[in-house]
Amino acid sequence: MSSDSINNRSAQTSSETKSLRKKTQAVKVLGKYQIQKKIGSGGMGTVFLAEHTELKRIVALKVLPVSKAENPTLVKRFKAEARAAANLKHENIVAVYEAGEAAGRFYIALEYIDGKDVLQILRKEGVMSVKRSVDIVKQTAQALQHAFEQNIVHRDIKPSNLLIDSKGVLKLTDMGLARTMDESAQTQITRDGTTVGTVDYMSPEQARDSKAADIRSDLYSLGCTWYQMLTLKVPFGEGSMTNKLNAHATQSPPDPRAINDKIPEAMVAVIHRMLAKKPDDRYQTPQEFIDDLAKVPLKQRNVSNDVLSGLAGQQSNKKKRKQLSNSGATALPPKTKATHSSNPEEKNPSLRVSPFKFAFMGVLAAGILIGLYWLTTFLGSIKSTPAEPLGGKRPIFDKQEKLGKLPNKIDLDNKQQGKFAPPISRRKPISPKPKTTKPTKTEAPQTNLKPKKAPAKPGF
Repeated sequence: MSSDSINNRSAQTSSETKSLRKKTQAVKVLGKYQIQKKIGSGGMGTVFLAEHTELKRIVALKVLPVSKAENPTLVKRFKAEARAAANLKHENIVAVYEAGEAAGRFYIALEYIDGKDVLQILRKEGVMSVKRSVDIVKQTAQALQHAFEQNIVHRDIKPSNLLIDSKGVLKLTDMGLARTMDESAQTQITRDGTTVGTVDYMSPEQARDSKAADIRSDLYSLGCTWYQMLTLKVPFGEGSMTNKLNAHATQSPPDPRAINDKIPEAMVAVIHRMLAKKPDDRYQTPQEFIDDLAKVPLKQRNVSNDVLSGLAGQQSNKKKRKQLSNSGATALPPKTKATHSSNPEEKNPSLRVSPFKFAFMGVLAAGILIGLYWLTTFLGSIKSTPAEPLGGKRPIFDKQEKLGKLPNKIDLDNKQQGKFAPPISRRKPISPKPKTTKPTKTEAPQTNLKPKKAPAKPGF
């Protein structure tokens, strides 16, 4: 569909809305609802504050253009989606009370939220804080998860559809309405021709074929919304509608830190994964996104590459890593203190050695060295004793030595006191007892002289 035809349709719908607004203001009553005042308007109709005449319940009554209400196929699908949305009971979803038709006008009675939408908050307060933005996208993802479990796709996630009540609770509105509008033969691009800015949050597959949109398309739109909360700009907001759609399909998302340096590094990785071109590269369910969101630090700091890879959805497959690299989810240099340490002592505290163990081991090693020193000294003193004479006989010692008091004997008194006699090498050597010249009865004199031969008698 060309941009000219979309603009023409937008002008036509705008004129229909103005005509409907005049008729509704003149009527003041639509079915069971008493219209009090106008509280909003958009391409799909006008929203009024109304009261149920029987239940006395205040509602937000959304009245659709006459041209769409005259399409039987669209009305049938719209009612089916309205009934499905009415079954969604969740804290973060605007309740749908009923859908009906009166005086040729089709309407939906919604829960009235006394608050502002995110777009109004951004226009009034400026860039949203990191903490507050995380809280809003988390509540939105919880609403989408509930809708996903009921097989309902929103298809029009944007700041103006995120309402914040007076208590700070997020309410997602227009549940199921956009999907029915997309499937009609009259609109091939989801409400883009009638709602300003919707194309700024549209996924590539949804722009090609609205019927191909699924929950991952809603997560893409939520990523664009989150980007705008943090920067006041949409990821691809330059140029015409055609240029924007082409940028969503081909260009890598910019780094929001170029505008807001308070955004944590890990949060950028999550946003870039939500804005992946292929649905398979994004989060597959809102709950998967919520689980990763819990890992994102709310303060600016470097994160290890392992954590960034996990948040960005990087796998060991080289193609996955290359795709995410092209999408801008690059990791900054890791911190000096990595989140995941390879030191086995940090993984297993039982491997750490306490200072007391080191001290004990040092004392034990010193004792062993001292013992070896004294043992070596003692053995050396034994080796230094005089060698035996070459004759093979030891000198004869005195009587006390014969009784067993040898020079290297340990003093018994000193032994009882834990002391030893000094080494034998420090004592004066005991000289052997001089040899006696007179033979004794018990011991013959030692002599090395041979007996002399008797002289020969003179011969005859």
